[in-house]
Amino acid sequence: AANEVSKTFVVRQAAQTISFASIEDRSYSTNTITLSGSASSGLGVSYRVDSGPATVSGNIVSLTGSGIVAMVASQAGDAKYLAATPVTKTFAVRQGAQTITFAALADTAYSTNTITLLGSASSGLPVNFSIESGPATLEGSVLSLTGVGTVVVIASQGGDVNYLAADSVTSTFI
Repeated sequence: AANEVSKTFVVRQAAQTISFASIEDRSYSTNTITLSGSASSGLGVSYRVDSGPATVSGNIVSLTGSGIVAMVASQAGDAKYLAATPVTKTFAVRQGAQTITFAALADTAYSTNTITLLGSASSGLPVNFSIESGPATLEGSVLSLTGVGTVVVIASQGGDVNYLAADSVTSTFI
């Protein structure tokens, strides 16, 4: 019979890599982005915002403003796998588009005296009103009739750092 021979060896943790696709630039009005990344080990990938106007919960990114966002995908490893080298993807968040809702004003009698103008912007930003022409004055959103004739009112929203200016909406009434 042959003598037994034993050998000792060490099994080390295996390396792993992360696949994390590029994130396309988008508009602030997109609101959320679903991230998808994977580790060669099959272990779950976690995400964090490295910089920029965003937050992340799980794999859902919520945009909080316009600017440049850097997202990091990582996998910490376990007893069988080493930590993966984190992967960073950067994308731009452009100002979002917005629209104004401003219902047409109905023809009215001069005795009405005042009309409260109602309008809203899809961004939630305040809508401003102005009189383009006609016998009326405006204080805030209250239109006061000063005579008989055709009145043209314009609703506008100039935008801010996160939203582009909206196309103005005009309403004409007699």
